[in-house]
Amino acid sequence: MTLNFVLGKNQFDHHKKMMELFQEDYTKDPTGQFFFLVPNHIKFESEVNILKYFQKDNDSLIATNNVQTFSFSRLAWYFLRDSSDYNLETLTQTKSAMLLKNIVQEHKSELKIFAGMIDKPGFIDQMISQFNEFMNGQVQPDDIDLALNSEQQGIFVDKIKELNLMYGAYLEQIQNYNTNDFQLNSLADFLNTKIGTSHYYFYIEGFSSFTAIESNLVKSMLVNSGSLNISLVLDQPVFDSTDESDFFFRPAATYQQLHDMAKQNRIVTRNYFADEKRISLI
Repeated sequence: MTLNFVLGKNQFDHHKKMMELFQEDYTKDPTGQFFFLVPNHIKFESEVNILKYFQKDNDSLIATNNVQTFSFSRLAWYFLRDSSDYNLETLTQTKSAMLLKNIVQEHKSELKIFAGMIDKPGFIDQMISQFNEFMNGQVQPDDIDLALNSEQQGIFVDKIKELNLMYGAYLEQIQNYNTNDFQLNSLADFLNTKIGTSHYYFYIEGFSSFTAIESNLVKSMLVNSGSLNISLVLDQPVFDSTDESDFFFRPAATYQQLHDMAKQNRIVTRNYFADEKRISLI
C-alpha cells in the first residue's frame, strides 16, 4: 500500500507523471487491475489521452482489458452491477420531487413555514439540492438537532427544524432507492471486504477536493489497494492549510487530509512533481 501524490502548478503536465507511475505499477504487476478516476466532464478527454500514451509508447497494452477510465459512480457500476442491492430502482430527480411533495403533504400540520411553499416555482428543486448537499457531507438529522440545541428560539431556528423534519423523512423514503451516495458507500464496503484488492491500482485526476462520501471511498482505496495515486494542482506539500483565501487552499486541504489518513494507517506517502510544461495547441 502506497499513497503517491503528483504535485505541481497547473501549467505542468500532471497526466504524464501519472502515466509514469502507472507504467511502474504495470511493469511490477501486469495482471493487476488499473483504474483511472476522473470527474464525469473530463472522462472522454482522459480516455483519449491514455490511448494516445499507449499508442505512442506501449502498443502491446492497447489489447489489455485491465486498464479502465471511470468516474466514481461508473466505478461503482463496474464492481457492483451484478449485486441485487445495486439494481434497486434509481432515484431520479422526478422521483425525488414526488417523494418530497408527499412528505410535505403528510407533515402539513407540522410545517408552519414550508407548507405553503410547495407550489412555488423552484422550491422542490431547491430542497432536493439542499438535501443532496447534506448527504454528500454525511450530515444526519441528529447532527442538525444537536446544532439547533445550542441556538436561541426564533424564526430561523423554526425554519431549520422544519427543514430537518423533511430531511429525516426524505432519508427514510429513499432507503429503498439506488442513489449516488448509496453506490459510493456500497463500493467502499465492497473494497473493504473483497479479497485480492492489493492488485488494484487507482489513479485519481481532475479533483481539488472530495465530498465526505467520496473521501470515505478514497480511504477504502488507500487502505486496500496496491497503490493510490492522486494528482493535485499544488506547488508544494502543505501540512497546515488554514488560509481559505489561499489560491491552493482546497487542494492543500485535500493533501493534508489524505496525508493524515495515510499516516494513521501506517501507509507510506511519496511526493512526485510534474516537471514538464503542458504542450500548448495554440
